[in-house]
Amino acid sequence: MCLSKSIHYRGFTLENALAMLEDDNDYAERVENIAIFPAVNATSELTDEDSGEEEMLPINNLPGSQLQAPAEIIFQDNDCGPLEIFSKFFDDDLIELIVRESNSYAQQRNRKSNIESHEIKGFIGILILSGYIQVPRRRIFWEREKDGHNELVAEVLSRDRFEYILPNVHVANNENYGVGGGVVLEYADVLR
Repeated sequence: MCLSKSIHYRGFTLENALAMLEDDNDYAERVENIAIFPAVNATSELTDEDSGEEEMLPINNLPGSQLQAPAEIIFQDNDCGPLEIFSKFFDDDLIELIVRESNSYAQQRNRKSNIESHEIKGFIGILILSGYIQVPRRRIFWEREKDGHNELVAEVLSRDRFEYILPNVHVANNENYGVGGGVVLEYADVLR
């Protein structure tokens, strides 16, 4: 279960923030607040003068300098655990696609073993972990020496199984596509 919390995003102008919220309803629905910082205007004096009506000021009445001012969007977000976050990026449909195409590719290469969905999840997890824990050789994760062995990796997949999956992992059937990138277009709906 994910818990609710606020996340602050900075580094853009008010105009950028508004455009982002207008373009994506998912963002707009999660907005808790927008903080607008004072406009930086080196050619005029600083003033506390209002630009119009206090209560409901339409965005069209804001001066250009205010639209270019720094802004911060505060989103209501969920505090998810590692598995929930992983599942948001790699849902069951995507995992099944990878399993199906990886097994198809392995058969095309006369490799007989069958890859399963839990193995693909573990394989991807190991790749993610190897981005955080960098070692000179990936095989070190499975070695018995304490300075390199990673119990988490060793429990998820054996070294031999990982090395079987690595050259076989695929997301499309190579026989169906020539040069030109048709793979991305066909699977774009799965990757959304």
